Amino acid sequence: MSGAAVSLLVHVLVLCLLVLFLVPSRGDSSCPNSKSTPCGNVSISYPFWLSDDTNQASPYCGYQGFMLTCQSDIPIMRLGDHSYRILHINYTATVVSLADDDIFAPAQESCPRLRQNVTMPSSVSLSYADTYRNLTFFLNCSTYDSRWSNNMIPCFQFNRSGAGIMRSYVFLDIPNEFNSSADCSEVVVWPVVESQVGNQLVERFAAVLREGFELHWSGDINGNCSDCKNSGARRKKHTLRIGVAIGTIVGVTLACFISSYLLCLRTPHEKNEQDIEDFILEYESTIPKRYTYSEIKRMTKSFSGKLGSGGYGSVFKGSLEDGRSVAVKVPTESESNGKEFMNEVASISRTSHVNIVGLLGFCLEGSKRALVFDFMPNGSLEKYIFDDKPHTEKNKLSWAQLYDIVLGIARGLEYLHRGCNTRILHFDIKPHNILLDQDFSPKISDFGLAKMCIQNDSIISTMTMRGTPGYIAPEVFCRSFGTISSKSDVYSYGMLVLEMVGGRKNFNARSDHTSEIYFPHWIYDNLDNYCNSTVAEENSETEEIVRKMIVVGLWCVQIKPEHRPSISLVVDMLAGGISVLQMPPRPEFS
Repeated sequence: MSGAAVSLLVHVLVLCLLVLFLVPSRGDSSCPNSKSTPCGNVSISYPFWLSDDTNQASPYCGYQGFMLTCQSDIPIMRLGDHSYRILHINYTATVVSLADDDIFAPAQESCPRLRQNVTMPSSVSLSYADTYRNLTFFLNCSTYDSRWSNNMIPCFQFNRSGAGIMRSYVFLDIPNEFNSSADCSEVVVWPVVESQVGNQLVERFAAVLREGFELHWSGDINGNCSDCKNSGARRKKHTLRIGVAIGTIVGVTLACFISSYLLCLRTPHEKNEQDIEDFILEYESTIPKRYTYSEIKRMTKSFSGKLGSGGYGSVFKGSLEDGRSVAVKVPTESESNGKEFMNEVASISRTSHVNIVGLLGFCLEGSKRALVFDFMPNGSLEKYIFDDKPHTEKNKLSWAQLYDIVLGIARGLEYLHRGCNTRILHFDIKPHNILLDQDFSPKISDFGLAKMCIQNDSIISTMTMRGTPGYIAPEVFCRSFGTISSKSDVYSYGMLVLEMVGGRKNFNARSDHTSEIYFPHWIYDNLDNYCNSTVAEENSETEEIVRKMIVVGLWCVQIKPEHRPSISLVVDMLAGGISVLQMPPRPEFS
């Protein structure tokens, strides 16, 4: 059978199936008449429904989770375990305005106190409308700074015994300085309509909260019920049951034929997309939260705050609904292969270590992809270690800090190689992929090239070269040097350590004299002179740190994998004394 004939047959079968299912659905006796029901000043109709609506001929007609109760002429909706007052419903714009029901209590009139963040269950088809902004309340703060006095809420202040005066603040946009220095016991994030905020936030915050916030519902999720409501069609229940029974039997039969044909007709792209979705379903319980692309745009304010970019893509600063800062990585088109993307998600999701960056969520929506990480305020290691970067007192690291970073990276790699249930090889250790938190503690990031393997497998099979030139182990691009294994990460780590010590890249393609600029080769013959000149104004302890990092780095960049130490041995070498370390054999770098 030709492709055109198969395509035509599939379309005919699908059309028949739709007819069989849609016709009887119009007789769905669960749909009420088209009259709306008032509750106070709000008119309630599809997709919302009242649990005590006496006009209903059946349990309900509306969206799942859109049940309202009418309490003293006030429509109330439950989201999660909290009640919200319905202020207005715009059925044309599909927007509903809500406010916390608690803040309308007389005791809350002048100083309403929010007790929790707004949470929407995944089963409820609501999202924030474009009009919203977040108010962030920092409650019970012991820190005081006159710069934020205009944001301080007077009615929330109190004197806690032994802790002094406890203050509370409200912000529309949180200054980075406050967010990093505030000592507050509670943070509550609450959405509001941006146009209602105005300039006098502290004085008007009670009124702003009572104006509520807007949520949007999209599409016609319960389309059959909507058709019934609009047409007024009502039939006997037995007609529906017969129709459904016949439709089900015929539908199952046709579905078998359709599935077989679709499997044959699927393009490689469609199959790849399906494989990805199957992967997500299989590992749904272990992978982090999946965001929509619109949530990513809202999180990053339409990608307005770029933190950096490169061949891997771009990274933007974002903010979660609870006010926490995050970094959002958006891969480039060349890195947008879905399987490679999910490989990174799966790899990081299996890790939990102080020296591994935390993955909070991801977005996979067609060609739109993004990763949401913990925000690292000090950026990547790369900007701190190379002489071609502008060094100031602010971004210059001490030898003690460099040593702690070197040791932290080694411990992170040791965890990946041995501490996980599933062993992970990173394959792209380099300064740009080492992020530094507020305390300059290193975090290994970017697992796009990582490979997972079973715990007892020591040799890795890979058909493609992985990594960044200058850091790739010899055996990765030429099998004559040996087999690919965890020692390949050790080589990349060694190159990174030597760059940190030398303060420059180990390979400069613009130079005509490779032997003069290749630091690992040069330092082998100049170790004593370099250590003496580098730490001339330092103490003997600093000289030991520098010498130890150099010797360990040279061991790690041995050409043959079997001559390199394991990463666990590297940790022991760094933690031990310099007296027990011997210089490795001179490697043939040519």
